[in-house]
Amino acid sequence: MGLRNSFVALTAARCARKRDAGRIVAFAACWTTTHAIIGHRPTVEEYAEDWGMSRATAYREQTMFREVWPEFLTPSDLASALGLDPLDTTIPGPVGWGDPLAAG
Repeated sequence: MGLRNSFVALTAARCARKRDAGRIVAFAACWTTTHAIIGHRPTVEEYAEDWGMSRATAYREQTMFREVWPEFLTPSDLASALGLDPLDTTIPGPVGWGDPLAAG
């Protein structure tokens, strides 16, 4: 996988405001971490509770993610498209993820 085709690089390329790319990548990492911890795809409310944030903040993060990656409802779906199991706590962080649209 080339760095130019990584999830991080593609997220940055898709963002209208480059500073949002880091927030989206962080959201993906946190979301998949919650997925692994609780053992199932989290709801936005479960994600917010796990990270000690307001539901409004969690919904804003999810909305930002969906604006950049409309093909996926959640980072769990994106990870699955890459062949990564969010329940596997040894999966690489998003920096090591490839292009989810090229998978499959």
